[in-house]
Amino acid sequence: MSMPPSTRTRPIGPTGIRRRACRFGRFALAVGVLPCLWVGGASARYVIQTQRADRQVSRTLPFDLPIPRPEQRFLIVSPHPDDETLACGGLIRNAVIHGAAVRVLFVTNGDGFRAAAGRQYRKLGISPSEYVRFGELRRREALAALAELGLDAQHARFAGMPDGILMRLWRNNWSDTMALRSATTGTAGVPYRWAVRPGAPCSGASVLSIITREIVEFEPTDILAPHPSDDHGDHSATSAFVQMALAKASGGTDGPHPSARLRYYLIHRGDWPQPQGYSPNTALAPPADMLGLDTEWRGLRLSQEDVQAKLRAVKEYRSQVTLTRRFLMSFVRNTEFVGTMPEAVAPKPDGELLGASASKEQMLPIVLDPVDDNLVRRSQRYADIRAISALASGSMLSLRIETVGRPSSLVRTRVCLRYLGDEERGTSGGACNITVYGRQAAGSPDVRVDSDSTSVWISVPLRNLGYSTTAFLDVDTSVAGVPVDRIGSRLLHIGGRAN
Repeated sequence: MSMPPSTRTRPIGPTGIRRRACRFGRFALAVGVLPCLWVGGASARYVIQTQRADRQVSRTLPFDLPIPRPEQRFLIVSPHPDDETLACGGLIRNAVIHGAAVRVLFVTNGDGFRAAAGRQYRKLGISPSEYVRFGELRRREALAALAELGLDAQHARFAGMPDGILMRLWRNNWSDTMALRSATTGTAGVPYRWAVRPGAPCSGASVLSIITREIVEFEPTDILAPHPSDDHGDHSATSAFVQMALAKASGGTDGPHPSARLRYYLIHRGDWPQPQGYSPNTALAPPADMLGLDTEWRGLRLSQEDVQAKLRAVKEYRSQVTLTRRFLMSFVRNTEFVGTMPEAVAPKPDGELLGASASKEQMLPIVLDPVDDNLVRRSQRYADIRAISALASGSMLSLRIETVGRPSSLVRTRVCLRYLGDEERGTSGGACNITVYGRQAAGSPDVRVDSDSTSVWISVPLRNLGYSTTAFLDVDTSVAGVPVDRIGSRLLHIGGRAN
């Protein structure tokens, strides 16, 4: 029996197949391609906007940093070999020419750069001994670069700490008994015989001890270190170590080196510097999104001779230039710059105030952070930090972390408060690490967490900080394990008074 015409299955001809294929193609375009095009378009617009804004900064930044004087003593702390040349090559040359003393301390030897080591030895599997040899190669490159800037090898010091894990040493692996083994060199101690302290444990305490000793011995008038908001973890951690070392070496306002000026340079920040590549007649200036916040930037003009010497010094880093030439050459320009930041103070009001019970006016801002400064933060606005304020009230320290969007339970906020010990009280230093999800502090029952429409409020008992009056605060946020924002370490005086 034949089926009724209304229910009969009709064969699909070539025309019908083509029609269905076209409909499927349009659906695939809408679902897959168009979102990619939108993201690509948004990325292109963002890059164009930031490039235009960054170029404008070079026209407005004051390039009035004075030429070094003979009585000055510059200690430049470099996380890896090449950072000192990229950020301060012109300054180093000017200091040497004008009779100022210069010392460069390299915290790591850059021996953990897997791609560069693989290219150097022309293979994928690099042995620990080869990573050590690569660290020795980078040391030779550093000495050759400094020679181009007029600095002898005797003015270079190498700590030889493991590359790529300085932030872990700062936050977690502090004591020598918790020394961290390098994933590349395979050692938990400094493997270089020519290092400042051969065999020193790879720990936060060792890094701090080495930097503090350099400050005490060299007695610098000026210290240059990475900016706390540098995107590279080693750079941000180096900034934290230098801040703490200077505080320990100074011993407070009556210490031996209270007049040393701490200035910051920048290497890694998004797709900065713009335009990428060799532009010797272009000014190097900070990213536009870092202006008008808590850093005051000043520039130094370089002569053509300075620029050419810096170019030769950068080229001495052959193991790096072969992989990242365009980025490295972006720093060879006719200016350099440094920034200064005020020390943060958590005011102490009358009475006991906790968390959100303190008004915004009573909280003193200690950090101002760029917002919408990359596409991830634009899409995760509830994890994009705008500012951090602090208040020391009675037995508690309250922190207000303000975000661009409304706080969300999807965000993981990690707070690290590393504090100094007090020799007079016989107390040792330590760290208070707090992880917050929404309004819950994981593993910290005595930490109180509140939130409102714009901020997360965290109240920490001062006993958790050993009742220290000085702490170093850094904060980061992430969503589903993806890092979103990070506030580099800031020196915080607890219990101070606002003016």
